Amino acid sequence: MRPTLRMQSNHLFLSICAVLKLECLNLVHTFNCFVLRAKLYVEALQHAFSEHRHLKAAA
Repeated sequence: MRPTLRMQSNHLFLSICAVLKLECLNLVHTFNCFVLRAKLYVEALQHAFSEHRHLKAAA
């Protein structure tokens, strides 16, 4: 799929929103950005695996 101006604009806007959210979390917590990103990544993986287990049990 060829990137259009709208797709590129959406990507840029959402990237800026993600950076702002990460900076807000940095201000609330005393972690640096690498520790915070690692914690978010671990939580996302745990959620994905639990969802996978749930879907596998339902099948």
